[in-house]
Amino acid sequence: MRKNLIVFIVFLIVAGIYFYFRSTSVGFGDSFGLMINAQNGFNPATHANAHFLYQNLLHLFIKMLPFGTVFFKSSLFSIIFSLLTMLMIYKIVKMLSGNYMAGLVSGIVFALSFVNWRQTEIIEVYTFNNYLFSLMLYYILKDISEGGNRHQKITAIVFGIAFLAHIQNILLIPFFLLYLWLINKGQIKKCIKPLIITIAIASPLILIPLIFKTNSILSVFFQNNNFSSLMMSIAIKTFIKGFIKSIGFFIYNFLICGFFILHGIRMVYLRDKKLFWLLVTGILPFWLFAMRFDVPDNYVFFLQSNMLFIVFGGYSLAYWFEKNHHFSLIILAVVFLSFPVIYYSTYKSAEKIPALKTIEQGKAYKGGLKYLLWPGMKNNVDLVELSRKIYLSGKTPDHFSEFEWNYVQVVDYLREKGELK
Repeated sequence: MRKNLIVFIVFLIVAGIYFYFRSTSVGFGDSFGLMINAQNGFNPATHANAHFLYQNLLHLFIKMLPFGTVFFKSSLFSIIFSLLTMLMIYKIVKMLSGNYMAGLVSGIVFALSFVNWRQTEIIEVYTFNNYLFSLMLYYILKDISEGGNRHQKITAIVFGIAFLAHIQNILLIPFFLLYLWLINKGQIKKCIKPLIITIAIASPLILIPLIFKTNSILSVFFQNNNFSSLMMSIAIKTFIKGFIKSIGFFIYNFLICGFFILHGIRMVYLRDKKLFWLLVTGILPFWLFAMRFDVPDNYVFFLQSNMLFIVFGGYSLAYWFEKNHHFSLIILAVVFLSFPVIYYSTYKSAEKIPALKTIEQGKAYKGGLKYLLWPGMKNNVDLVELSRKIYLSGKTPDHFSEFEWNYVQVVDYLREKGELK
């Protein structure tokens, strides 16, 4: 009873943090397009940016929820699935370690880590996608821990559904295949049925454009031709730069909890090499992809690998908590405080460094250093009002190459509504 109460209180606190710091207006990137498309109705497009399942479920959510604006409902959708993901991580680590406090702290670490917290506060596909992956991960690790294959069908179903949410889940194929190989002890025939299930469920991504000509088949996998050629080419300098950037993201995302993750990696390697290589197989494709596709906001590509790192960290947390039960309460308090305090103090300190003024000015239209270093999005720059102001001034937007498509989207939308000529 006491344990359930603690979990419930922690859940409410995290939910309160999410609601308080959520974006107060639609922001840059995909948010505006996702919200407007969901508002307009069913969208049959299955190209890489459409996020077919997310888009249409969000439309149903907007229609069914009897209160709030479209923006509020879209934001709430992100928050709900982020909280559900946190609960799934709690269940996963608790299941593997047998320590509920290790599960709880692991859930908090992921919930308040920079990348997940930021995605929770905006209108995006990633919290929904995280939930699907956490569900898939739960069943995979349940089979691995039990030494059976009872859950391979439900895992295959969830994996197929995940493809409909985000094509990036194609990077999980090596992870899924290794899982099937391990639980079926290398018997290929037993692996075929779950593979067919996944392919069948994911098939609308291909069948819809084939039948209804909604988009090209290539666009299901690549955002554009330039992106596809970029991914098929190799540049050592890009990988080196991407690796350094990835290490920086890892450190800033997990802060002091990075120690538990590194310790957990060592523990799992020594205790259970099968689990170790399974988790590493899940992590590597996302890191290689992010290192190759080096764009300003590529930290979102790490979300699933971050969840797998959390599993490693959960083993370490359980180890230390079993040594000293009072230590668990201390770590719980430290984790809760450290993430918001460190992120906020880093942003405030960075504002005082003259050398960072160039970065501040370069991202001023998004919120400057606050946008780069603080995950909360309360009082964020209003994309619609900024676009309206620039349009009425007769000027073109600054940083046009990065802002162009958002600006055009908003101006076209406001023209359709009759708010701009």
